[in-house]
Amino acid sequence: RRGRRPAATPAEIEKLIGTDAVAADGRKVGTIENLLVSPTGRVDYVVLEWGGVLGLGQRKVAVPWQDVVLNADSTQATIDMTKEQLEQAQRYDPDVPGAAGIDSEIKPLR
Repeated sequence: RRGRRPAATPAEIEKLIGTDAVAADGRKVGTIENLLVSPTGRVDYVVLEWGGVLGLGQRKVAVPWQDVVLNADSTQATIDMTKEQLEQAQRYDPDVPGAAGIDSEIKPLR
């Protein structure tokens, strides 16, 4: 099952930053730390983070927007991946251009 692209505005999607994300099975898989946007302002990825203590040892991955499903009021995201798939995903590092195979023109929203 693929995610659907909501008719949400970028401002509505930005409200997701700092909220919990869940897997399709309902288990919490992390927190949405940021959005990655194209030069045209389109959201291409959500940056999901989990783990660590006091900001150390956290894992971050960039989840393609097509794998994200928003609830009706755009206040929670369901990631169309399992926790195990996220654990296996390539880490995202905002300080490394092209990290995780993401085009360097796609930039963090915040």
